[in-house]
Amino acid sequence: MSKNLNFDRLGKLVRWTTVTDRSNIIRSFWMYLALLCIILQLDNLRFVMNSGVRIGFTYGCVIAMIVGLLAGGGSYFFNSFNQWKDGIRELCLLPASRLEKFLVRYLFSWGVQIVSFTVCLLIADVLQYIVGFVLGREPLFWVTSRVIETMNIVNWDGKTIFVVIALMAWSNTLFLLGSNFFRSLKYSFVYTGLVLTALFIGFLLLLPSGSYQTGFALGSMVKQHGIVIGCIGILLSIANVMAAYRLFGHRPLIGRFINPL
Repeated sequence: MSKNLNFDRLGKLVRWTTVTDRSNIIRSFWMYLALLCIILQLDNLRFVMNSGVRIGFTYGCVIAMIVGLLAGGGSYFFNSFNQWKDGIRELCLLPASRLEKFLVRYLFSWGVQIVSFTVCLLIADVLQYIVGFVLGREPLFWVTSRVIETMNIVNWDGKTIFVVIALMAWSNTLFLLGSNFFRSLKYSFVYTGLVLTALFIGFLLLLPSGSYQTGFALGSMVKQHGIVIGCIGILLSIANVMAAYRLFGHRPLIGRFINPL
């Protein structure tokens, strides 16, 4: 086993992270549960108010939340340390390699959010179904199954799936890079989002006039150059992870401006 990667140390680091991030994990769980309950109960509220049941809005919001969690999950890297003053210092002093600390912070923090969201979605779905049944609402439906059905309606071929995964990975690692670059700021994902929005607008301004309606249509680009776009996205994702790891592993003991400890 490499001295930079030891599964025994990884297990101990995961346990330490679970204990130290416990309050943040619980807070995230209740946040997801409250938000999903509100969204999924909207159809019951419309039924009570005799305004009709518009199920498309409900599972559309859930899909948007899933996409946001997958694309922006890298922003959770230092999330818990924003409420924990000495968190980064203690992390630096742990008897584990930088690679192990980086992997646990990235995969564990993001994985916890995904698990919390999934559990909360199932709980909120059961609650909305029970409330709808008691109210006599028609039609009754499971939001989770509707979300899966909606995603299956799209004609996903292998090339499209590859491109979507690559772009999701690219977006995720961009937020991972931003989380390490702006790690001293409480809402680092906001600053990362603003920077990415500015870069995107700048890119659009550089495109030739009329290109939005002609040869640069997204569908035709994916169809013609999907493999190339996907490979570029994967390479950029790898570059973002390497840059984030470099920022994480070379932080100063006493920082200034952007990255103070």
